[in-house]
Amino acid sequence: MAKAYKSINLTEQPEITIGDINDITGTIADKDRFILDASGNRINPATDEMLEAVVDSVDTIAGNQIKYRVQLASGVTLRAGSSVTYDQTIPDAHTGGVIIVRLTYDASATAGATINTYYSPDGTNFDTEPVDTLTPAFAAGATKQQSFIIACPCKSIRIQVVNNDSSCDLTIDSLWLITMP
Repeated sequence: MAKAYKSINLTEQPEITIGDINDITGTIADKDRFILDASGNRINPATDEMLEAVVDSVDTIAGNQIKYRVQLASGVTLRAGSSVTYDQTIPDAHTGGVIIVRLTYDASATAGATINTYYSPDGTNFDTEPVDTLTPAFAAGATKQQSFIIACPCKSIRIQVVNNDSSCDLTIDSLWLITMP
């Protein structure tokens, strides 16, 4: 039988205490987890599902977007020597963020990937040269995940993933963009 939990009206800007946060995507440690509603009442036990729902819901409080999270790629094969580009609009007032990339390299690979970022004030006219060139960790036959802190000075960002290996494909297991005011 499922337990019933007190509902939380997030338009009331509740205080949320979730213990340790292991990473920016919201993975929550298994200790001292509890949630306080707007009246200060402790809601227990805080299940993983309940905490995930609250963490996701807190992205918007009282109509103001405080965190924007989008997965740009998942399970994409990037052919040897090729690149793929993702364009994304940045929410108003968001000025910084993080790119999180998880790549799997072929066992015969001799080179890794590069991530280039470009900006646009209108979503159409992007920089002709990269503003930042990011170099994720590389090891042949391995899966590597890395986070890069970026600025978000314009309305739109273009993220380009380049496979620098001329003979082996790589897999973009995931590519996330998270921005914040």
